[in-house]
Amino acid sequence: MKRLWLTLLLAGVLFSPIFGAATDQKIYPVDSEPFHIITSLYITQGLALPSTAGPHSGDELMKMLDRIDVDRLDPSLKNLYQRVYDELHGQRNVVTWGLETALEAYIHTDTTNFIHEEDWVRGYDERAPLLNIILETFPSRHFYGYSELPVNNTKYTGYDANTGTALSSFFGGSQITTNLIFLPPGNIQKPDLDLGMPYRAFGAFGGENWSVQIGRDKLSWGPGKTGNFMLSDSFKYHNTGRFTTYGKNFKYSLVTSFFPHPAQYHGEKGADDAATIKNFLKAKKGSQEDKISGLYMFLGHRLEGRLFDDKVGLALSESIMYQSKDNLLDLRFLNPSMIYHNYYIRSNSNSLLTFEVDYSPIP
Repeated sequence: MKRLWLTLLLAGVLFSPIFGAATDQKIYPVDSEPFHIITSLYITQGLALPSTAGPHSGDELMKMLDRIDVDRLDPSLKNLYQRVYDELHGQRNVVTWGLETALEAYIHTDTTNFIHEEDWVRGYDERAPLLNIILETFPSRHFYGYSELPVNNTKYTGYDANTGTALSSFFGGSQITTNLIFLPPGNIQKPDLDLGMPYRAFGAFGGENWSVQIGRDKLSWGPGKTGNFMLSDSFKYHNTGRFTTYGKNFKYSLVTSFFPHPAQYHGEKGADDAATIKNFLKAKKGSQEDKISGLYMFLGHRLEGRLFDDKVGLALSESIMYQSKDNLLDLRFLNPSMIYHNYYIRSNSNSLLTFEVDYSPIP
């Protein structure tokens, strides 16, 4: 009898949302269209910026949108408002598949001086993959899953010992290149595929006024266009665990992000930049049986508030970069309310504190 009830309960959980689920816990990326539109609407109505600690859940974006006085919007802005509203309140299938395709070609005449990825305005992060397979899951109103698998060329394929920089045959070495992995300088028999993907893949769960996300995604704390003091979306991804809770006039965020220990690419002793890249490229050719050791973690928390009838926004952020060569983590450092500077563990961490203010002069 217990087995029967367990089976019925499991079936109810799996099939109850089969006709669709709300998007409350969908995680929108830091550069999502809904967030940018909401930000623009806030500015036009003289409000301080919405929370700049992204990414954001659908529930949080809905509450941001509720602050907008629709009657004060021009007709064109009302259309933008309605677009965001329809996106956030729409029903989704339990499982959604997507396939994006793109064909890009790059013509370059100087194959002598401009052969590094950073020389290009449209660099690696701006180039579209040939294929991008997307999977979204909405098991219920409180759970969300996302994964995308891009098929594209790898970023680096070699090393220049004279300049101490990594090289790629896809940036300047040939006059014409494409994102087709089987065309030269690519090789169909041994393609230089980027096997580090997926770069955006995670699970999320939450409820009203709170959200938890675990996986890979971009992070950003602040409204900067070229970068932020503490967290910017310049990183292709973070291996992150993230908790947020928010109300009408405040938001609290706790974020972790994990990286390879410096010993993995510097070696046991410190090294200059050229040696670092050599060690990194050498590690790419290592065996999968090589032991990975060491803990290197970003831990940060951020408190945001709104004052004076939503005209002023404040944000206080603090973080540490914690490392341990022995894979050890003292759990007391995970205290979400602690002042990290007061741990006095300089041998294991480096800390940073930032304060931000934004004000809208528009009446």
